[in-house]
Amino acid sequence: MRRVYILFVFLIGSQLAFGQSYSYTQYLEAAEKAMLNKDYYTALSHYNSAVHFGKSDISTLYKAAEAARMFNAFNLAADRYQAVIDSESDGEYPLSSFWMGDAQQKMGAYAGAITSYDMYLSEHDGDDSYYTQKAQKEKLACEWAQGIVASPDENISVEHLGEGINTPFSDFAPIQVEDKLVFSSLRFDHDKIEKLPASQYSKVLTVDGTSAVDYDENINTDDVLTAHSAFNINRSRIYYTICTYINVSDVECDIYYRPVLGDGTLGNAVMLPESINDPSSTNTQPSVGFNEKMGKEVLYFSSDRDGGKGGMDIYYSSLESGDTFGSVQNLGDVNTTGNDITPYFHNSSQVLYFSSDGYQRLGGYDIYRSGVDEGVFGDVEHLGSPINSSYDDLYYSLTDDTNTAHFSSNRTGSTYLEEGEEYCCVSCYDIFRVDIGDIQLDLNALIFDKETLDPLLGATVRLINVTTGEEVGVITNLETNDHMFDLQRGMEYKIVVEHEDYLPTDGTYISTIRAFRSESNIRRIYLEKAPNPYELQVLTFDQLTRAALNGTTVTLTNLTDNSVQAITLTGDGTNEFMFQVIKGHSYRLTGSKSGYYDASISFAADYAEGQFLLIKRLYLQPNVPELYLPLVLYFDNDIPDLRSTRTTTDKTYTQTYSNYIVRKEEFKDSYAETLDEPLSGEARNAVDGFFEDRVRDGRYRNGVREGYNRLQLFLNTVLNELATGREYKMSIRGFASPRAATKYNAALSQRRVESIKNEIRSYAGGALVPYMDNGKLVIEELAYGETTSAANISDRLYDLRNSVYSPEASQERRVEIERIISQ
Repeated sequence: MRRVYILFVFLIGSQLAFGQSYSYTQYLEAAEKAMLNKDYYTALSHYNSAVHFGKSDISTLYKAAEAARMFNAFNLAADRYQAVIDSESDGEYPLSSFWMGDAQQKMGAYAGAITSYDMYLSEHDGDDSYYTQKAQKEKLACEWAQGIVASPDENISVEHLGEGINTPFSDFAPIQVEDKLVFSSLRFDHDKIEKLPASQYSKVLTVDGTSAVDYDENINTDDVLTAHSAFNINRSRIYYTICTYINVSDVECDIYYRPVLGDGTLGNAVMLPESINDPSSTNTQPSVGFNEKMGKEVLYFSSDRDGGKGGMDIYYSSLESGDTFGSVQNLGDVNTTGNDITPYFHNSSQVLYFSSDGYQRLGGYDIYRSGVDEGVFGDVEHLGSPINSSYDDLYYSLTDDTNTAHFSSNRTGSTYLEEGEEYCCVSCYDIFRVDIGDIQLDLNALIFDKETLDPLLGATVRLINVTTGEEVGVITNLETNDHMFDLQRGMEYKIVVEHEDYLPTDGTYISTIRAFRSESNIRRIYLEKAPNPYELQVLTFDQLTRAALNGTTVTLTNLTDNSVQAITLTGDGTNEFMFQVIKGHSYRLTGSKSGYYDASISFAADYAEGQFLLIKRLYLQPNVPELYLPLVLYFDNDIPDLRSTRTTTDKTYTQTYSNYIVRKEEFKDSYAETLDEPLSGEARNAVDGFFEDRVRDGRYRNGVREGYNRLQLFLNTVLNELATGREYKMSIRGFASPRAATKYNAALSQRRVESIKNEIRSYAGGALVPYMDNGKLVIEELAYGETTSAANISDRLYDLRNSVYSPEASQERRVEIERIISQ
């Protein structure tokens, strides 16, 4: 059986029999029946009527107090519990003082609540271990809450939205979508459930001017409760819940989505799979965020399914592709043994906001947040006052710029169904706006000697705003180790420290992206004394093969101090060279070897914290064009120029390559999609190898990316050698897979040869064109089409997996620069 969900603070019904006159016994019987049906409004009304019949009946008073508490009528509940305490003589109802404290706590009367909890503990300590521990815990929470509400964040203002949005019924789940507020409202009468006041059902609304209208006519219906809207990151989907009444107070909920069509209207509803919509539980309050670490959209939602920590827990499931969701996971340490609900993931700060009654709180549900670091949620933070109150505060959502937030609350100031009676169920959940002003953020970078731990004077501290790339400030302090900077909210900073006698640091980072209240930040940075002298290791390599290049001559030149003589070393039998350098000086390294072009790099002798050895690598390019051949260059299917019968093209190979290489993942997915593991993984690896491998077995010698890179080195070598007076004849051959007709493939392979010739003409701004025009560079070309393709290559047009996406078919779509001969 699916569990029914008492939509305690979100969607709840009530019933009151108006105009009927009962006897005392009939009122009690009607009240008991209503309580069994979880119709607390009706029960409260009948108990109140019974109290007027028999005011001295403590049992009726206590039941009236319980009904008032269950209906969130805390003022009335406290009065009734007090009447029980004043009337009983033998402690017939020991929990009266406990529940009176609970009601006072939720009204923010913390001093009275502490007194009530003390009263319960003094008279009933140990009678029931649960309530003893609960009273002790809530007493501490009241003491903590007094400090919180006494020091509200002055940078935050909370405003109750007007009657155009809020009604005497619950208005909840607000989110800002561009310039529109989208929210849910229980203001609509449910005609199919007969009771007074009328049962309400909810719709998803938006604000048009000063009034609320349907967000979309397709999403709302008159016979179910539609609520809890959420959009994915590119707003191509709207997620929401559909709930149906089981009885007066209970509903069951499932999560759906609708695609957002090109004209902004909504497509057909899609119910999420059973892994999310667990049939034995309620599943509600969706929020979709983009987890940067996972690189995926993640659906967060609340559910009371088996295996959780308490009543309602927050769960998540990543969106893999299309309508495929990953396994559903409990949010772990974020959840409590209480109820954890209304998740909202803020993408730009990677922070999850939610409400809970399981953490230390001001009274009812409070709003908390937890940020994601390296894919793991961190410490849970209370949002403080004035965002949180002693009442229920839920559905917090934050705009991208973090300047505005919205939430729902039944706090004082909300609109009530009955004037003068603060009945906080269907009647008083309203939407509030939060304006977040500028907050004071500062940084003090304290610098110390790493070995002695003494304060280090004379350090220079640079603060760089990584978000904007600007240097915020530079401070050199000769008197203390303090370095004070002002920070801005929503930024990432890097602290760089320098000292002439110490190794520089890699940088210490500090982020204000998640800052939501004023705070002073302290960073203690420890510098290590610099070794003297510094070591520099130089390694030389062949740029083509990446192999160690022995016998190279390396020269080190000090660019900072011209009086220092350059040092030249030759590596006999080794590619490793060791030099000594001066910290902070700039240098140039030059490598030379017969058969190679000289290679040169310039650098500054900067060392990270704890680093004693600086390593530099020199890559020398061979000056013999023949070493780069045979060179294989690959093409996408029917490229260049789709569905063309021409033998010429204006495309260069760079243009076709750039469009081809970005389709690697598509090729991997398409080639592996019909296979199960481990064959699927093997297929993906085969495609990845074709695109990326430097050297391959079989019919092709290099991968797609390596072929392009080798082409650039090859053309550079040809250009350099032509400049010395040499002349060359180059042979280029084009090929195609057998997917199209033979005549078509012959033209296609010729176009591929032409794209390589265009690449040669455009290389280095046309530097090779004069040599082609005067005959010093002759290109011999031949188009083979499909005539040389392997017999097992598929030519079936509808077998895309094998005729387009397979490595075997892909390797046939190529051009080979087969040889180059010096004339």
